[in-house]
Amino acid sequence: MRVFIPLLIGLSLACGGVGGGSERAVKLCQFLETNKECPCDSFPVGSVPIVQGTKVEVLSVKIVHVDPKDSANWDERDRLKKEGGNVLAVELALTNDTPMKIGIEPYFYLHTTDGERRGIEPGSSAKQLKEGYLDRWKNPSIGPGQTKKTVAAFVVPKGEEKGAILEISKTERKPDPKDPRGRKKLFTVEQVLLDLPDPE
Repeated sequence: MRVFIPLLIGLSLACGGVGGGSERAVKLCQFLETNKECPCDSFPVGSVPIVQGTKVEVLSVKIVHVDPKDSANWDERDRLKKEGGNVLAVELALTNDTPMKIGIEPYFYLHTTDGERRGIEPGSSAKQLKEGYLDRWKNPSIGPGQTKKTVAAFVVPKGEEKGAILEISKTERKPDPKDPRGRKKLFTVEQVLLDLPDPE
């Protein structure tokens, strides 16, 4: 795993890799590494990790309101209703660090201080996209060396917007060595945790 990290003071190693991050990120990374049997690296605010050839840079973190009616996904609507439409929108710049055209390989999850792991909401994310931004649900691709912007939006309870950690991971479907019939299952093959700045 290769990572680019801006000049940071007091950077330390975590989970056997480059980085450090907050104490909570380090502990969470250690848990995920054991639980998923996959190496994990944690990084402080401002770092730019590379996962599966994609350099991920956080441009901004904002609290926005999304009307549940704006989502076509029923489960997302229910979550929006429960949390009063409170959404944490993470604007990202994704750079293809490979010599080939690639899709958006890594997936993003949000870990909040209440211990919950939250997935990207398609409707809420689409509402935050500007002209020229990538919509990951339309199978976009990024050319070699190109950078494209996108937004990953997560429904969160009010009061849980600060201290969030972004999980960037990649899974692959492979034969399960523990299955006597050799059936395939999803395995995490790469994962990093990135501390997010507090919302603007």
